[in-house]
Amino acid sequence: WRLAGETVHHTVALSLVPEVAGQTLSRRASLSDGQLSLSYDLTPRSGVTRHYLLLWRRPRERVV
Repeated sequence: WRLAGETVHHTVALSLVPEVAGQTLSRRASLSDGQLSLSYDLTPRSGVTRHYLLLWRRPRERVV
């Protein structure tokens, strides 16, 4: 993967969608307060643009 400004580019090695394997995909990325956000827009043939967002959060430390 490589980071260019606020965009991360990564090459897909394995995918449930075979035609995606080997492609380089781009996502807008941000990291804040232990939360990583990756998003992109997709406009299929229908012409309706959809926004996709994936969030990862670090688990909070447990105090025992």
